[in-house]
Amino acid sequence: MATGARSSLLSMGRLVLLSLIFVCIPAVYSQSQPWIGNLSAYEIASFKNPVQVKRIVRTQLDHISVHPETGDVFVGAVNYIYRLDEYLVQVVNVSTATGVGEEYVNYNKILVLQGGRLITCGSEWSGRCTSRNETDLSSLGNSMHSVTSFGNDTTESIVVLGLENRVNVLKMYVAATYCSDCDGGKPPPICRRLLEEQGFMFAPLEERLMFSSDYLTSQSFPISYVKSFVWKEFTYFVSFRREDVGDARHVSKMTRVCHDRSDLDSYTEILIQCDSMYSLVQAAHVGPAGPYLSQSLSLNAIDEVLYAVFAKNAANPAVTDVPEPMKGSALCMYKMSDIEAAFEAAVNGCLTGVPAGDKAYTAGYLENSRCPEPPMPPVNPISPDLYCNTLSLYQYADGITPVVSTAALELPDHLTSSIITSIELNHTVAFIGTTEAQLLKVSQTPL
Repeated sequence: MATGARSSLLSMGRLVLLSLIFVCIPAVYSQSQPWIGNLSAYEIASFKNPVQVKRIVRTQLDHISVHPETGDVFVGAVNYIYRLDEYLVQVVNVSTATGVGEEYVNYNKILVLQGGRLITCGSEWSGRCTSRNETDLSSLGNSMHSVTSFGNDTTESIVVLGLENRVNVLKMYVAATYCSDCDGGKPPPICRRLLEEQGFMFAPLEERLMFSSDYLTSQSFPISYVKSFVWKEFTYFVSFRREDVGDARHVSKMTRVCHDRSDLDSYTEILIQCDSMYSLVQAAHVGPAGPYLSQSLSLNAIDEVLYAVFAKNAANPAVTDVPEPMKGSALCMYKMSDIEAAFEAAVNGCLTGVPAGDKAYTAGYLENSRCPEPPMPPVNPISPDLYCNTLSLYQYADGITPVVSTAALELPDHLTSSIITSIELNHTVAFIGTTEAQLLKVSQTPL
């Protein structure tokens, strides 16, 4: 593997673990040891799943979305969708179970608020999606096409505004872990569909990526998606997986596609690394940096940062198909300008074959991945339009040089599961959730 382009984070100041509590943390700052508070002292409001624990059905809460105007909280759980008020008091719920009995387990996979409706998708009925009234959660219409993963396998989704025949339309992207024995269908790794104005989804799927025959034969290349987000004219997904079909290494990757292209040919992926020990990205967030962090990273006013938490791999990659995240996590940060440059290098390498030859830049696990033959003459710089044009110059590019960052914070006793950031009094503050239902508040102090 190439040494990689290192994101400029070595000059940042000391990171301090400020508090370790659940649900809510006051603005109390400590500059030394981690501080632990009791839940009863800091809890503002809480919601406990009212569904009884059964032999098969879990009571886990899979997705949460907050209404930007009313403050209502929508919760996607196993077999149920809930609407809560701003104080986390239940207003209404609706069952998503597709049958009667404990054998029917419908995991919520997608929960998206969009234009007065709530879009939900579950693991049952081939990943059926439902458009719902956001007030009473009643169904406005269903889609029967397979788009989500099964059980606890991962699914990430996002709705974006993009061009279609020179008209702005809403597009829903879905990334899902492949399942060979899913009930009624096998989800593609990434697909996209249009949303009608009334909230019903067009059929069939507008566009999807297809796995290569090598992948379908080996069945040893599961992709675990952890985050989706929008950055400029692209939709991004963050995931961990094997490096390639038959490769023993497990790595973390970012992928992106153009909003305004009528197909998914612009799909491109790159490697991201967090030191050498933390190979499995668990969560990510893109946001601005406070003045102290901006100064240490030499950021300008419009630069933003990718904040990501990683875990170690407990599995022996040589003998297992699926990596096993273990306790022992780290926070790494990347300039989004470095991420952009890596994607541009991947596309440029595919178009020109420089420096490793065009075949090195194809995504071998996807059907029909290709670079131009013969390669194009080098173009520097490549205009952004070339990545998203309609000439189909390339299809599914793969970068060969990773973006590498040094761990800014290590958490040896935790397995992280979420991250979001804020700016408080010139400090960049990260709130990191763990699988032990704890919330860590981490802040950078100036040198």
